[in-house]
Amino acid sequence: MGTWVYEVPYQSSANRALEELQAKVLAEGTYAQPWREDPQRQFDVLLGAYEGMGLWDELQAEMAQAGKRDTFDRLRSGAEPRDRMEAVLWSGAAGTGSILDIEKAEPIERTELAELFGSVHPDINVIRENQAHLHERAELDGLYLVAYEEGLPIALVFFGSTGA
Repeated sequence: MGTWVYEVPYQSSANRALEELQAKVLAEGTYAQPWREDPQRQFDVLLGAYEGMGLWDELQAEMAQAGKRDTFDRLRSGAEPRDRMEAVLWSGAAGTGSILDIEKAEPIERTELAELFGSVHPDINVIRENQAHLHERAELDGLYLVAYEEGLPIALVFFGSTGA
């Protein structure tokens, strides 16, 4: 299991910031892409895993319902994933090692902020210097916090973990 931390400029909607960050990561391709070297092998791994769990037909139906009936043909051909859903699916249990692996992020509790950084309004530089705390605290469900500079919100920091 790997952990990740992303910092983006502050905006009032953490959900919008998350969506924009995920779109950027997807567009830049800055995430693990285990299919890149051998797309057919990755397809075979996914097929075996889903068939082993008895979920292959259900997955095929779900993808068809989402308008992505051809997703596994695209994977085998070496195409780029169309969206976050395909990137995560194609990555398998190991995940993308990035913020793409979460659907939503929750704010970290104020008491925990104070424990980790000495303030409920932690300074951006203190967070950067102590980023190890975020890696230690990371979980499969993403979290975020607001970072401050001179008492004003300056950034949103998203963090979490990836993989089985």
